[in-house]
Amino acid sequence: MGRRNMLRADLSMFMSIIFMLAGCLLIMLISNLAIVIVDPATVVISGIIRAPGMQRGASGNLEQVGKIDPGGNVDKLPHFVDVNPGGLIFYPGGNRAPLASLAQPGNSFENLLDAVAPRAEHEYVVLIVRPGTAALTRKLRAAVTGRGIDIGLEIYEANQPVNYVRSLHASPKGG
Repeated sequence: MGRRNMLRADLSMFMSIIFMLAGCLLIMLISNLAIVIVDPATVVISGIIRAPGMQRGASGNLEQVGKIDPGGNVDKLPHFVDVNPGGLIFYPGGNRAPLASLAQPGNSFENLLDAVAPRAEHEYVVLIVRPGTAALTRKLRAAVTGRGIDIGLEIYEANQPVNYVRSLHASPKGG
């Protein structure tokens, strides 16, 4: 009976610390949500191939080169393709391509890939993936990577608007 009392520990002090930490996390979450609700334009598309100030070393690993600037992608110019169940929307421009047109040779998506492929060192494609487009996204991804073009994926809700902000054109390396 005496042994049972020895094993009981008073954890009430630690519980108060846990509740305070949970409260702080909840306050941070609510404040971030309030910022997005008040001004939805604060949520913008940002595609990143690799962190600015990083490059592949001789070992193949990313290594820091100079100062890291948190300003987004400075290496490559993104071309965004919004993948919807009804077709594709291209940014910049907002041009639309229905699903039926993708089966035809020389369609808008192939034209985009034809334009980006020669400049793949300085440009890449970002697919904005919506619910119900997994099979189509896999086919588009295979087409992009099959041409040696880098790809990025952004996952969006079905009705989430795209707030496209034109990025600065990436300058060629050394220029």
